[in-house]
Amino acid sequence: MTPAAPSPAGAHTAIGLDVGGTSARTGLVTTAGKLLFQASARTGLRASGQALLDRFRRCVGLALGFAQARSISVAGIGIGMPGLVDEAGCVAGSCNLPSLNGVPVAQLLEKEFRLPVRMENDVSAGACGEYYFGGHRRSRRFLFLSIGTGVGGGMLVDGEMLRLTRGCLGDPGHIIVDASGSLPCRCGGNGCLEAAASGWALVERASPFGVETPKQLFDRARAGPDPGAALARIAQDAAAAVGVGLATFCVLLNPDTIVLGGGVATEAGEPFRAQAEQAMRRHAAPFFSQDVRVLLTKAGPAAGLLGSASLILFSR
Repeated sequence: MTPAAPSPAGAHTAIGLDVGGTSARTGLVTTAGKLLFQASARTGLRASGQALLDRFRRCVGLALGFAQARSISVAGIGIGMPGLVDEAGCVAGSCNLPSLNGVPVAQLLEKEFRLPVRMENDVSAGACGEYYFGGHRRSRRFLFLSIGTGVGGGMLVDGEMLRLTRGCLGDPGHIIVDASGSLPCRCGGNGCLEAAASGWALVERASPFGVETPKQLFDRARAGPDPGAALARIAQDAAAAVGVGLATFCVLLNPDTIVLGGGVATEAGEPFRAQAEQAMRRHAAPFFSQDVRVLLTKAGPAAGLLGSASLILFSR
């Protein structure tokens, strides 16, 4: 199978809505991955469902107004939403935006703007963005691991999204990578990949050294001051945990390409990627891992926004 062709709707642009726990970004995106227009709005844990919907409508309306003023045809609206998306097209299990749980966001925006709307989990959308706009369309089994505030993943097989659990890949951030019992996770489990390598976990472990963000951790680990090389060890341990997780994914999912994205992976850069790959090859059976490429994101922070639009632009 080959990757999907651009949308046959006669339009070469789509509106992407990338929703996060603190903000939502909207963009008018072309099939070449060019952002013609961008807007943003605040979200937040305490925002009501109605307030969030109003902000989404405003952002989408601005993008649509920009397109109409320039006679640009828009194929539809794609949404990347934190949490899960159930079979009815409602938000489900969103811890970041609980007021949207049970709300049929896609249906409401479709009715409002009279355009096709597709909504997926935000990391699944990010996987699509990296696949289509990061130069990976030749990959037959493409795995995207987003390491940011939390850890999530999405996978495309022959250009189609792999759906294993609850309409997506599941929750790869909560596979177990440490059995020592020393890494309690916010999910209620223990030893999860997220508890070992996410932004919140890294800041938690590095806070005694005055670290407030993952970027500070990696900057100081590289350049100092780093008392007793403690920060470097925290960063290395996180990369090693990611490698253990990748070894598991190799055996279960058999990817040919793995891309590390998200804020933590982006800030940590090439040393983190190389250490994770080294750990993966140390733990994984060669039969499943020897031909796997492990790369850093090329689409970067825009992967979610581009990926949201790609749900329309490259829909089957």
